[in-house]
Amino acid sequence: MDHPKDVGDRTTLAVMLALRGLGYHVSVPFGGNTRYLRTAAVYVTPIEDVPREAATLRIDPPRNGQSKLIRLAADYAIAKVDVELAPRSWHVAEAARP
Repeated sequence: MDHPKDVGDRTTLAVMLALRGLGYHVSVPFGGNTRYLRTAAVYVTPIEDVPREAATLRIDPPRNGQSKLIRLAADYAIAKVDVELAPRSWHVAEAARP
């Protein structure tokens, strides 16, 4: 089983690649230790849909049927990605020395 940080790093990279592939510019925020769900989707939340400083997307609808103030992730999905990306086969080619 992969370390959660490795899963998060691969997920972040997959999201960045998906957004660039769709023509979006990507800025990288500072921070870590954030949980990522393996949904294989990329979500974009317009700033006007974020009421204060943060918003949460729900993967599953509430069991009690509440819909007011609920942001379903499916409504913000823009792409599907493979977050596994062959994690153990990644390598960095050594740069040619002058």
